[in-house]
Amino acid sequence: MANNSKLTRMVGMAKRAGKLDIGESRAEDRIRSGESFLVILSSDASANTKKKFNNMCNFRELPLIELWDRNVLGHCIGREFAVVISVADEGFAKQIIALNEIEVSEFGTAECNTPLNIERID
Repeated sequence: MANNSKLTRMVGMAKRAGKLDIGESRAEDRIRSGESFLVILSSDASANTKKKFNNMCNFRELPLIELWDRNVLGHCIGREFAVVISVADEGFAKQIIALNEIEVSEFGTAECNTPLNIERID
């Protein structure tokens, strides 16, 4: 997957729009408050981190995507590295999921664990 793909640009655009919470504690807070629409994990996150966020997302019926390694994920948002990102905008979340599915079909990489139709349960 190229570092200049539509998917990396969309994640970067969400960052510039202020719709990402980066890091475990900020992402956890956003998820618990019910304001997250998508969680992105780096493929090299620890097993404990993957389990923790997988359980949180399954409980809240949130989509979870595992993308790239921490360096590539960080690079597309202007940081040295990033392990956990929460997307706080439904439009960006849907676009990222759709672009991820396109790249998966083309390149056979990362997967999303829930379907594309995202509905909030309040």
